[in-house]
Amino acid sequence: MGHKDEGMKVALPHSPFNRADLFEAAGFEVVEGRVRSTQDFIELMEDADGAQVGVMPLTTREVMEACPKLKVVSRLGVGVDSIDLDAATELGVLACNVPGVNTTEVADHAVAMLLSITRCLHDAIASTRQGQWRENPRTTGNYVNTVRRIAGHVVGIVGFGNIGRAFATRIRGFGPAEIIAYDPYVEQTVGDLYGVRMVEFEEILERCDYVTIHCSATAETRHLFDSNT
Repeated sequence: MGHKDEGMKVALPHSPFNRADLFEAAGFEVVEGRVRSTQDFIELMEDADGAQVGVMPLTTREVMEACPKLKVVSRLGVGVDSIDLDAATELGVLACNVPGVNTTEVADHAVAMLLSITRCLHDAIASTRQGQWRENPRTTGNYVNTVRRIAGHVVGIVGFGNIGRAFATRIRGFGPAEIIAYDPYVEQTVGDLYGVRMVEFEEILERCDYVTIHCSATAETRHLFDSNT
């Protein structure tokens, strides 16, 4: 899909950046539409050669079988768990993703979420909006007692790909006692580049004060964390 090919049609069920012009400039016909159901999905893609797909609706066997011209689906992100890869392979549909497209945003957001938890920001914002600082000055003191530091604590990362590494780079500035990571496909030599010690999964559970998860949803990782973890 990287060259001009007259007569090729691309479906954009999810186009948050409004850049259909890029496809049109390359000579593709573009069809756009918001889809809320599998049937919407099929109707938009039924005569498309390629499609940019999101998380929902799922790109299922039913969808791909109903689109006989479909040659490629490209996930607007990293994870491809929303695409039935077995069906795509069987039907000859190439499934693509976009590594790195959201690395910065996800790493930043993970740090923001950790800060929100450790600094109890939700409670602080709620009490401020409710005027508790005026009506009950002790609220401030109670809030301070609930705040926890990242400094001096052990931070664990599950999944040490691009996002996990970006998170490690950011969180180091908060002074954790140690950053450890679990990823069976990453060698310690890579961890050394980021000041991270690679460990077994059990050590993550036993030692970490905070854990952030950045692995793709696959058959191998499904239920890695559950009520028994």
